[in-house]
Amino acid sequence: MLDLRDRQALLDSMEAVLDYLPAKERKPFEDVYLAEREDEPVSHDRLLELSLQAGVETWPARQAFKQFVTSVGQELEWDLVTKHVSRPVAFFLLQRKTDEMGLDQVLQQEGIEHALYPEHRQEIELVRQEAHRLLYQDHKEMLEPVMHEMRSELDGIRQFLKRQKEEALARTGKEQEESLDALQQIEARLFLLGEWLPIEVIRDELPTA
Repeated sequence: MLDLRDRQALLDSMEAVLDYLPAKERKPFEDVYLAEREDEPVSHDRLLELSLQAGVETWPARQAFKQFVTSVGQELEWDLVTKHVSRPVAFFLLQRKTDEMGLDQVLQQEGIEHALYPEHRQEIELVRQEAHRLLYQDHKEMLEPVMHEMRSELDGIRQFLKRQKEEALARTGKEQEESLDALQQIEARLFLLGEWLPIEVIRDELPTA
């Protein structure tokens, strides 16, 4: 779970999604990094607001890409990652792959955490991020129909969350606090971590009045 009090975690979450935005729409978020480097950081509340905004604006593209890279794009991801990691890491991965496996399946094998050095896992993740950036740029036009579907899903989710927040604000005391905290965590999972959470799942995870 993401610690919403951690500035660096919020900055990292924002940076991780900027490639899904058109270049002309990135400036408000890039300005946050500039302010941070110049020791004139935005307030924590503003940082959280912008992190969530970046997450919302990129959620449809991220969901569409996730579907792609876990299906028809799985082999493309594998080829790019194994081509650009160091030879020992590539050899390690190739030894453990079977025909039906993608990178996620290899990295989730039982005991893999004891066999793979932390620095090698970090190397894989860094190379994977760059592979995803390249794959998204190469295939984003093809993904547009799925992105359109995801925008509709997002609209429904946001309307549901808005109604839940209105209901939470109508409560008082501890009940209100717990409801608002739960909604904030749901938003973080959706928009900062990029999880897929259908409305029925969200409803089940919120505290009942």
